[in-house]
Amino acid sequence: DAAMELAGWPTGPCKLMDRTSITSVVTIADLIVERLDGRADELLLLRALLDHGFDGVRSGLGLYDHRQPHGQGGAATLVDHAAAIGLIPRRPPRPGATPTRLADALVSEVAWCIGDGVVDTWESAAEAIDNAYGFPGGLIDYVDNATDIVDRLGNLDGPRSHPNSVLVARTDRSRHR
Repeated sequence: DAAMELAGWPTGPCKLMDRTSITSVVTIADLIVERLDGRADELLLLRALLDHGFDGVRSGLGLYDHRQPHGQGGAATLVDHAAAIGLIPRRPPRPGATPTRLADALVSEVAWCIGDGVVDTWESAAEAIDNAYGFPGGLIDYVDNATDIVDRLGNLDGPRSHPNSVLVARTDRSRHR
């Protein structure tokens, strides 16, 4: 979250999930996960947190510890509680620039959603993301100026990391301007 905020995002994804509520995130995941062909299955892991009372700001515990006011110690202990009781695994940090990796993953998912017919165009996806979340500089500008995004994604593992034809076509168009 801190890396995303330093890169100009209004908040990081974990803080956003806690503020929204884990209940809301799990409810949305239940609705979209089968449309995304396994690319969002990790969101369903949040159900274990919810089952143990971790609902974000509403319950005082989520991906962060909200039981004490900020500045009074312990106010932002990311996933430590869940990992300590075995709800989620502790994972070592992966190398790479976090904001770029997360932005690239978001762009890749938009491309997959366009390809799957979940959303019609880059512009409609960008409008929703830019208005709701505040993608720094805008999603379209990022995609059109990140011509190496396909190469970066191709070097990662997992179903979300492989660029599809929609993203390749968009970046090819940007390269030839």
